[in-house]
Amino acid sequence: MPTYISQYPTQDDDHVKATTKNTTSFWPYFATDPAKTLTGEWGSNSWLAVQNTVTDQRFHIDLGSAKLIKRIYYENGHTNGTVPNSGAQNFTFWGSNTGAGTFDDLVYGNDEGWTELTVAQNTFDIHVSADQADPKYIVVTNVTAYRYYAFKFADNHGNTAWLNIRRIELQTEGIALTATVTITTSTTSVLSRGITVPLTATSTITTSITSALSRGITAVLTSTSAITTSTTASLSRGIKVVLTSTVNIATSTTSALSRGITQALTSTVNITTSILARLFYDWWEESKSTIDWTEETKTEISWTEEDKGEIDWDEEEK
Repeated sequence: MPTYISQYPTQDDDHVKATTKNTTSFWPYFATDPAKTLTGEWGSNSWLAVQNTVTDQRFHIDLGSAKLIKRIYYENGHTNGTVPNSGAQNFTFWGSNTGAGTFDDLVYGNDEGWTELTVAQNTFDIHVSADQADPKYIVVTNVTAYRYYAFKFADNHGNTAWLNIRRIELQTEGIALTATVTITTSTTSVLSRGITVPLTATSTITTSITSALSRGITAVLTSTSAITTSTTASLSRGIKVVLTSTVNIATSTTSALSRGITQALTSTVNITTSILARLFYDWWEESKSTIDWTEETKTEISWTEEDKGEIDWDEEEK
């Protein structure tokens, strides 16, 4: 099952806009702020359109950079668990990479610069009649990363005075690893082909006895990072490791960093292998004939006793 990560805009009126708001207690960005409570009074905790305007409201979000949104998380409108029929109902969802004249245009009928996106359902479910969180999710069919996203709310669930959204979050699909992170594979297990793992801060990738990080994995490591393999374990062919800052790659007894590994190393970097371990086997086999003193080359350049007898420096030759 995919993992989804919420992408938050800057929480202000420049990055989250709506056609109307009731008062300054109901800024649109209150609905995108994860610090706001999902229960209790809706004032200062949600977006509420101006009173008696319950149709044709745009709600725009600027994520700051282009993001491939794959799911919508929402909590529909309520206050203390009451008036759930104020929550938005029918909607369409749009993406754009144009700011001026598109993102900042809040006229309901103006769709210039926007691309409508397919969603699993075009309705928000009504919130339960209770003062509690009621999370709902809608999958988005989307292959383009957009910076700007828009909801066009056509109506609510029947309330004649209020149109309210408690929470909206836009989510990407993938793996987010931050702070202190450990990826561990146990005996005979593998991290499979084609995995991309972005690691930040203090990160560790560890494999245990006989396990392997398999082909095609791209690991981007920053800050203080370590890749460690234990006895007889290996980092397999085709792995690309991009390392920055202070980084250590260590392999233990009889282990090897295998053929075909690409390593881009910057800043202070240490690559250490212990007893019987090898780095860059292919390079060694290919280049040792050009740098090794073989028996053949030794006879061509070394001064033997016979050579010294044949090439005797007499006074005339000197």
